[in-house]
Amino acid sequence: MDPGHYALLLLAVGLAVLVVEVFVPSGGLLAALSMCCLAGSLFCAVWEWWGENMLAFWAYIGCTAVLIPATLGGSFYMLPRTEFGRRLLQEAPTPEETASFTEERAALAAAVGRRGKTLTLHNPGGLVEVDGARFHAEARGPMLDAGEPIEVVGTRGNRLLVRYAKDDVPPILQEIDDAPPAGTPPGEPRRAENPVPPVIDPDPDRPGGHIDAHAPVGYAHESPPEKSPPTDLEEVSSPDDMTSGDAKRPGTAATKDQAVSNRNDEVADPFAADAEREGIK
Repeated sequence: MDPGHYALLLLAVGLAVLVVEVFVPSGGLLAALSMCCLAGSLFCAVWEWWGENMLAFWAYIGCTAVLIPATLGGSFYMLPRTEFGRRLLQEAPTPEETASFTEERAALAAAVGRRGKTLTLHNPGGLVEVDGARFHAEARGPMLDAGEPIEVVGTRGNRLLVRYAKDDVPPILQEIDDAPPAGTPPGEPRRAENPVPPVIDPDPDRPGGHIDAHAPVGYAHESPPEKSPPTDLEEVSSPDDMTSGDAKRPGTAATKDQAVSNRNDEVADPFAADAEREGIK
């Protein structure tokens, strides 16, 4: 075999090793081996054709200059499309996989407050349809069947939070929900779930202005003024009543003083009454 054949053989080996170096990490070992093969091919070409057949030598130089970049470009283009290349290289991610999550977040935020329907059973997750678009959703509250109306109340990650649409509740359930609690007197309006606490009257001297601590929450009323304990004898309102002709009638102050005086005399001398009774006898 003459040097011209060695030149072509070493050129082919150098290009093949260069392709392998692109896809197989070798720490530069295969690249150095490829450069050695190409250098040996050039040496054999000079030995064979330089000075004797310059046309063949320059044809070799031109082919080498074209084959090296063409081999590299072709390997980058063709090798990933072959079975061997797919084993060597990882598949590139699709545009759907590399798309930003910002657009999906904006679509989820725009669906909050909208209404739609369930496409699958929610226990608690499933698919819903809102404005013609499908979303992964999570039900809040009871389990939802497919085809039920829902309302979007929020988002969680890449999911919607949905609940049963309240406007579609049957009328009988609405009546039960709006009914007053048990024990409420007939005709009394339903109180708010969180009533505002009553404000205590800042003027304590105002008659009847106070809050009953035992009244239901949310209701403040004025209780009747307290009554003084009843007495057997009532006082007159002025001294003129004491000096009038009615001063001796029962219930006046004079009668009250006389009764008290007689009671005190009996207590002071309990034996006087007994002696008087024995003398009479």
